[in-house]
Amino acid sequence: MVQVSTTSPVAIYQFVYSPEARALELHRHLLRARRLRRQRFGRKPRSLKIPPERTIAQRPAEIGERQAIGHWEADLLIFRRAHGQANLTSLMERTSRLVRLVPNHDRRSARVIGAIGEVLAELPPAARQTITFDRGSEFLGYQQLAKGCGIDSYFCDPHSPWQKGSIENTNGRLRRFLPGELDLATLTPAHLHEIERQMNDTPRKCLGFRTPHEAFAAALG
Repeated sequence: MVQVSTTSPVAIYQFVYSPEARALELHRHLLRARRLRRQRFGRKPRSLKIPPERTIAQRPAEIGERQAIGHWEADLLIFRRAHGQANLTSLMERTSRLVRLVPNHDRRSARVIGAIGEVLAELPPAARQTITFDRGSEFLGYQQLAKGCGIDSYFCDPHSPWQKGSIENTNGRLRRFLPGELDLATLTPAHLHEIERQMNDTPRKCLGFRTPHEAFAAALG
């Protein structure tokens, strides 16, 4: 009988993140394309204080069921400090998995929240009902979304990014196109739009192999 040796996923990842393999940039072939392996726990708690009614425990239960359109998750994609404070806000609609990418010059809340409002204000009210954030200080101005767009904001518990797991997974996929060492000054609007297009025009098993664009359009009717 021929014995077939198998290599465990753990061993594969250990090799990919070894010094020898990093020199070959093998990490770029992984789905998340991370240069360094991340530890499996959340970020350190932030200082942002959230009213009890804005916590994720108070978010309507039907949002978790992904039956209605208009419920978003948001996060920041951060890049190497040597390139400045520029960053991208990643937005994902929970039901359709539609992605929007919003460039920011810095992490000031007025800028980040204002840009989110500008993007979501272009949608019909039914497609912009709620948004879920972590407790980063860049989201401190969340109340402006309710005033300007009628969007209710909710926040994950401290150091619990898994509570908005859809955008966390989306960020991992985006890193294939937007690695942390990227200088955003070299990223043109056309290039950013093309990344959005690729994300939104790729069929997803969770959508019955429809694309996010198709699922979003169907939900809008």
